[in-house]
Amino acid sequence: MRYNRLDLNLLVCLDALLAERSVTKAAERVFLGQPAMSSALGRLRTHFKDDLLTSAGRSMTLTPLGHTLARPVREILLQVQAVTALAPAFEPEKAERRISMVASDYVANVFLTELVPRIATLAPRISLEIRMMSTRYLEEFDSGEVDIMVAPDSLLVSAHPSEALFEDGFSSVVWRDNPLIGAVLSAKQFLSMGHVGVEWGGGRLKSIDEEAMRRRGEVRRIEVVAPFFSLAAPLVVGTHRIATVQTRLAWLMASKWPLRVLPCPLPVPRIVEAVQWHKHVNADPAIIWLRALLKAVAAEISADAAAGPSKARRHRVKTHAQSSVKP
Repeated sequence: MRYNRLDLNLLVCLDALLAERSVTKAAERVFLGQPAMSSALGRLRTHFKDDLLTSAGRSMTLTPLGHTLARPVREILLQVQAVTALAPAFEPEKAERRISMVASDYVANVFLTELVPRIATLAPRISLEIRMMSTRYLEEFDSGEVDIMVAPDSLLVSAHPSEALFEDGFSSVVWRDNPLIGAVLSAKQFLSMGHVGVEWGGGRLKSIDEEAMRRRGEVRRIEVVAPFFSLAAPLVVGTHRIATVQTRLAWLMASKWPLRVLPCPLPVPRIVEAVQWHKHVNADPAIIWLRALLKAVAAEISADAAAGPSKARRHRVKTHAQSSVKP
């Protein structure tokens, strides 16, 4: 189909070319052969009277017009995708759908392990693709590569809708047989002892507790750097080190490893975990249903936390929850 003399099928190729900046990778992305993608690029160059991509050594770079076109072309395709995905009704038990989600390892351990069994029970044909949060999470979300994200509200993308799910604080974790720490961890001990810290992306993303201490000018001695919070806690076993992690995760790790959970002696802001979805799936019945299920699970784990920090973690797969999560 042509519109304003442009074959609209070429928009898919244009989006892939502008995103990948490579004819070969763009062809793989949309399952075309390289000659077909090269032909599509030639037709696009003729239509726009611009090279769109130019060679720069072994790679390609976008022309100014290519840069200008990248976002609106992506927006058009996301809108088309959202419209074509709409259905007159959403029946979880019958729906066949793949939903992609970005989440941290903390969220995966304390929240998604509760969510996934619910989805398996209520919507067994729904396929959930979980991507760990990386330095590309903003790009992945804003470009529509992922449908939904669960992350601290400080990391959300301002252009897309969101709502809060649950809160958590930070606690310090030490080896159960650490002889240097008694029933209480003092601020002096905290700052003088070695720590297991957490960084993502080769140090490009710092943890919330590290950022809070840096802003106050407090320096702790990081002796081991872990890529995930769920790895930081076990790494103190057999050492005199301290790890500071989210409180829910601290208690979960203490149920699996010989650890003690102590209040962090330095102030760290509480985190608010929120769910965010791409604006183009705002009316998608499947996403609306999943958001409701996320809120239901968040309410239950918040109730557990209110009952006591060491309350045993339960996997609650309730078929009757279906009635409370209908869109």
